[in-house]
Amino acid sequence: MVQATTLFNRRTAAFQAALDIGQGHRRRAHFTVWLGLAAGSSQIARREQTTAQFRDGILRRLDTSILTKDDVDRAFALLRHALPGVTLEEWRGFAASHGSTGPSTPPRDGVLIAQGDQGLILGIAIFRWLRDLKHGQIMQIDIFFVLDLLDRRQVAEALMAGLERHAARLGCRAVHITLEEGWDWLAETLRLRGHRVEGLTLCKRLAAARA
Repeated sequence: MVQATTLFNRRTAAFQAALDIGQGHRRRAHFTVWLGLAAGSSQIARREQTTAQFRDGILRRLDTSILTKDDVDRAFALLRHALPGVTLEEWRGFAASHGSTGPSTPPRDGVLIAQGDQGLILGIAIFRWLRDLKHGQIMQIDIFFVLDLLDRRQVAEALMAGLERHAARLGCRAVHITLEEGWDWLAETLRLRGHRVEGLTLCKRLAAARA
């Protein structure tokens, strides 16, 4: 475990150093790791079947589901921590076109939430269905955020398990996720689920086009 963590940290440092390459690409650009995962793993299937888990002698239940109209405003309280610049109206408009399309038609582009016993939304993820030349059909996760109250790793595990289940329903062959800088703990958590770093995405913000 120590050797694997050290190797991951070295790779992370190398990727961060790469952010300084190229004029205009700054270190504060989005740090993205692509984590490839083949769908249908028996190990993952066993984990997904269990939403109630024991931690420190306390039974906690975490359920995941596609965002519904009733969840939109409640989810905003968590989303604004991940995306502080997004307004409630912008979020409502986005959620209206990325919500549930019915029990028999899983949405290709949508929002998945993880809820605790009392209905408190503890995790949120925004995903898209894409066709990738390398992996074929994939799920791209653009936003993945969990609330750090009791055990953020447990919430992250439940949220990712729900995403992997949904990706399997969509016929995806892999899951790609974009992580922000400073989320090394999440990268390590996902690595233990079978994810691995496959590349790096740089982001350069462009000035608005003139009329």
